[in-house]
Amino acid sequence: MCMAEETKRIHAIISKELIDKVMCLGYPTITETVIRGLERLIADEDSTNTKEDTGKFNLELLNQSNRRIDSLEDQLKVKDRQIEKLSETMQAQAVQVQTMIHQQKAIEAPGAKKPWWRFW
Repeated sequence: MCMAEETKRIHAIISKELIDKVMCLGYPTITETVIRGLERLIADEDSTNTKEDTGKFNLELLNQSNRRIDSLEDQLKVKDRQIEKLSETMQAQAVQVQTMIHQQKAIEAPGAKKPWWRFW
């Protein structure tokens, strides 16, 4: 309990039913019951303020996450374009190699070269 000069007397009108319910819960005096109730109100207010702060923090975190997602999506688009260009380049190289093989076969076919050791 607080010292006499640090306390303030209050007057409240409370229904008898409510007082009976509180006494059944095991609180010895109405004063102690009122003090605990007021302390709980303050604790609830503090937790509400904390929830609001948490909500603001969550909103800020959500905004940062959305910005990061947008950035990553842009990077993926750039990578997709690079992959498309590489695919086109590889396809062109494959066509070029096929053409070279065709040309080599065309050159070798008419003369049908003999191995060097077959001279007769």
